[in-house]
Amino acid sequence: MLDCADFPDSIGVNGWPVEDHKAGDVEFRFQRDARGYNQLPYRMLVPLGVDNLLVAGRCASMTHGGQSAARVSGACFVMGQAAGSAAHLAISTGAPPPDVDIGELQTHLMQNGAWLG
Repeated sequence: MLDCADFPDSIGVNGWPVEDHKAGDVEFRFQRDARGYNQLPYRMLVPLGVDNLLVAGRCASMTHGGQSAARVSGACFVMGQAAGSAAHLAISTGAPPPDVDIGELQTHLMQNGAWLG
């Protein structure tokens, strides 16, 4: 996250810094790359071992540092739009969410105003 990672299954971006909450304080750690954002991967929305479920927001799969940055509204909007779009594609194609075509999902997201980074 701090190195502004790119992912081939990007569903959008997040530019919020890491908010490390410690007893009585919050330590902010900002991205080391001047770009200032990392991509969010689709796979963070797909729980392992459950074929008919997508999760977003604080339920998404992230590291502790990733969670401390991506739990904010902007990233949650990105995840919510991607989860809804993926659910639509899963229903339309008959594919379970883990098997949704990433290229088709990314095209759908971009056609509906998402910026993938």
